[in-house]
This record gives sequence, structure tokens and C-alpha cells, in this order.
Amino acid sequence: MADNFIPKVTRTYWIRWTAGETYYTRFFKRGYGHLSLLIKEGDHWVSFDPRGKLFEWNILPFKGSDDLPWAYSCQGNTTQIIGITITYDEESLAGLSIFRPMAFFAPCVSFVKYCLGIRRWWIWTPYQLYKCLIKHNQVLRVE
Repeated sequence: MADNFIPKVTRTYWIRWTAGETYYTRFFKRGYGHLSLLIKEGDHWVSFDPRGKLFEWNILPFKGSDDLPWAYSCQGNTTQIIGITITYDEESLAGLSIFRPMAFFAPCVSFVKYCLGIRRWWIWTPYQLYKCLIKHNQVLRVE
């Protein structure tokens, strides 16, 4: 019976939308030009910020008990911040492909879709991803 046990991993991703500052964000819905990801790993917060050819990730100097999503929501350039809790098992994690094509004009969307396991090819912009998450998931809102 023990061989049928598949460990589960539950993780909450906090997704932050900002206005963005690249030339192509003028074609996106106002306030939804860029997005980044926050994850609480143990006693630390980790941020992932894919920006075109540059990919920044940082272990932030905050404790895991700090309400970092709320602090980010108070910044003037943050349009929206929501949390998504996803439970994976080892089989589904093993099925994630290493190579995923990135959208040439919105790599931030492709990265977040990859982390959340979203395979909808027609989602290209940060606002489309926001609408998809609101429609299909139980989201955690920052008050």
C-alpha cells in the first residue's frame, strides 16, 4: 500500500501586476503591462521578475511571517496582486517540460503560466492571464 502514496506539494503563488515600462505595453490594458511572482519558501520570500532578456530573482530580506503581498499592494505602481494556491503531486511535477516557447513580447506572462501549469496558448497579455485566473480559480485577495 505504501508504494501508491504520492507526496503532495502545496504552494501559494502571489502574482503582482504593474503598469510596465516597455514600448509594447502601450498595446496592453492600462495598468496591466507587466507581472511578477512572489513565493514564500520557508522563512523567506523569493521574487521572480522576468523582464525581456533579463530575468531577476531575489531572496528578499523579509521574514516568512511578514505580509509582503500587502506591502507590495501599497506601492504606487502595483495595479493588482492576487494569490493562487496550487497542490501538485510528484507525477505532475515530473510532467512539466523544460522547454516551453516564450512569447517574444510578454515573457512575463509565459513564465507565470509555466509556474502555474497553465497551458492555454491563447493567453498572451498580463490582463488576459488576470481574467483567466479570476474566472477559473479561487484567488486570495490582498486587503
